[in-house]
Amino acid sequence: PFIAAMLGAFLAEISCPLLFVSGGRDGFHPDDEAERLKLVRNLSRVELAEAGHMLQWTQPQQVAAAILAHVGHAP
Repeated sequence: PFIAAMLGAFLAEISCPLLFVSGGRDGFHPDDEAERLKLVRNLSRVELAEAGHMLQWTQPQQVAAAILAHVGHAP
């Protein structure tokens, strides 16, 4: 509970735009993921439906494209 509270307090303080990239149904999703993400004020989400847990390995081009689009450098 202490670590979760610390993480929650940290997430609530993030003011810059934050990108959350999900690996879809087979990706890693902690039980409290939805509650964690609700704490972020300026959240953008991208779901790579078939990427799984290691999305940077299974779909590296899509991950890179999502990051570049998020920071304003879309190809």
